[in-house]
Amino acid sequence: MNESLHYLVYDDVCALCNAWVRFVIRRDHADVFRFIALQSDLGQQLAGRIDVKEGIETVILLSSNKLYTQSDVSFKCLRTLGGGWLFFMVFLLVPSFIRNSIYRLIAKNRYRWFGKYDQCPIIPENWQYKFIH
Repeated sequence: MNESLHYLVYDDVCALCNAWVRFVIRRDHADVFRFIALQSDLGQQLAGRIDVKEGIETVILLSSNKLYTQSDVSFKCLRTLGGGWLFFMVFLLVPSFIRNSIYRLIAKNRYRWFGKYDQCPIIPENWQYKFIH
């Protein structure tokens, strides 16, 4: 894997997760993010590097050979996107046990609150190179 890229492992049937992926892609002007479905072999391999239960209920970010999970993924992504998104770094002042508790609550209820796809959404052709299968 290219160390200059950030690899985001996400649940590709989760509507919220797909919305996050689209959010990142639209703002990734430096083209440094790549995306891996959690359900893929590579996604499962990366999820195997962390607690299995957590792997089901979190996105995973591999950046510079470091794995990020739960709320840390969002903050690392926003920091990488830069610009006005850096404002949200102020929320890093909230202790991680509080941030991650909120994250786990949302992750546990994401299908009920935001929906679930029956199959993986179609990726626009101009974004396909960003997805590792």
